[in-house]
Amino acid sequence: MIQITSCSMFTMPARMLRNLSSSVLDFVYPVHCPVCRASMGPGDLRICSECWQNLQVITGVHCSRCGCPGDFRNSPCSNCSDKVFRFTRLRALAPFTEPMQQLVYGIKYQNRTGAARILGKKTGDLLNGDTDVGDLPDTILPVPLHPSRRRERGYNQSSLIGREIARAL
Repeated sequence: MIQITSCSMFTMPARMLRNLSSSVLDFVYPVHCPVCRASMGPGDLRICSECWQNLQVITGVHCSRCGCPGDFRNSPCSNCSDKVFRFTRLRALAPFTEPMQQLVYGIKYQNRTGAARILGKKTGDLLNGDTDVGDLPDTILPVPLHPSRRRERGYNQSSLIGREIARAL
């Protein structure tokens, strides 16, 4: 069972208000891809298909410990073999290259919450189809955000991503 809880009684009305304002803005200002700024229709994904391809989603063979792409069944992964982690397994959606950096920056600093939702959904879909993941998590917890950042942004980006991962799982 996956459970995501919120500590605020104002979460639902605030989310509804954000969704309404986002819809009005999409109507007044057409939706653009957050990476390449290409014009997109209101029903399209928040990332254009060309930029999605450039993200290089890690779907093939990867290190079961750190998620780095490559075949490491007969040799240790050079990315994590000499490191001590406080977790047993990590699964990344894509390498942190330029397109992903732009998406994360847009989510954090330009109020592009639609990109957070699509990244969360795609990550959840990836986890659902990954046989190396093992048991799916019982709980998904967002990385806490400092209260002043939360007030400034109006949302916690890791919470938006985590909520979509939970829905997909």
